Amino acid sequence: MLLPKAIAREVYKGRELGAVVDELTGREGIKQKEGALGVLTNNITSREEYLRIATACALAPFMHKKLY
Repeated sequence: MLLPKAIAREVYKGRELGAVVDELTGREGIKQKEGALGVLTNNITSREEYLRIATACALAPFMHKKLY
């Protein structure tokens, strides 16, 4: 997932994503709750659903080598 520039800058500096999102949103414990994905998507999808779909998309070229 593409991160907003303000968040990405801090993560590239070595900060933990959850801590950065906590700071920018003024909330605590994002990492243990909905995660950055939940915050950035207003909980349209869960972390588990997002990872399931991302994994399926990443596997598609290996499952259909002739098409890719």
